[in-house]
Formats: sequence, structure tokens, C-alpha cells
Amino acid sequence: MTFDEFIAGRTPIADVTKAGRNSDILEPGTTPDPGFEYPSGFYISEVGSHWPAAARAQGAYHLIIGNMESIGNLDALERILYEVFKSEIHAL
Repeated sequence: MTFDEFIAGRTPIADVTKAGRNSDILEPGTTPDPGFEYPSGFYISEVGSHWPAAARAQGAYHLIIGNMESIGNLDALERILYEVFKSEIHAL
């Protein structure tokens, strides 16, 4: 799958805790983050107004893969996510 095909497979999602690879459960009173779900259940969430100012200053989107966490623009995070996606597909 090419990068363009990977991006074409993204779907807007209102609550990333519902994404395929996310096992997070929202606690009462917590604001869900919207974002995008990608092939194989990967996701990138939006950095919302309820996030700390320091996080919002780093970028509009948030990505967690294992113990790596990044905040930045969507294109940069999608490229990181695509590389992980390719490595997982080749590992199968």
C-alpha cells in the first residue's frame, strides 16, 4: 500500500477511544478527542482546547505508538504512522 492509499483510507472519527487499536476508556467528565482512524485501526487524535497550552503550542494533532508520543501537524504524523503501518504489514 502506498502512502497515498494509506491516507485515502483514513476515516474521521468523533471519539478516538473507539478506534480499532485503542483500548482507552473515557472517565466520567473527560472530553473525547476527535481524530482520524487509519487502515488496521491506527489513529491520530486532534489536540483539543481542553489540552494544556504547552501541548497545543506543539501542534494540532497527537499520535501515540507504543511508548512514543508525538504532537505535530497532520502530514508529519501521518508519515510516521505510515512507516509503522508498513513495518507491521511486512512483519506478518
